[in-house]
Amino acid sequence: MIVNIASYVASALGLGALAYLVYLAAHTDVERTSENLARDFFDLHGRWPDEPESAAVPSPRYADVDRLDEA
Repeated sequence: MIVNIASYVASALGLGALAYLVYLAAHTDVERTSENLARDFFDLHGRWPDEPESAAVPSPRYADVDRLDEA
């Protein structure tokens, strides 16, 4: 009788642990997602989302556009 109860408890704990692992795998890390969004914003605007617009830095992507005309 005690062995059966212990088996049921162990099974329930195992299923609970498995459900918790599935939950962790299904939910992404909120900090990582917000950091990636902030980096995308920086790539587009040249500044971090919490900085004023005057802090924007020109994008180096198009810094050499004038050189294409010279070639």
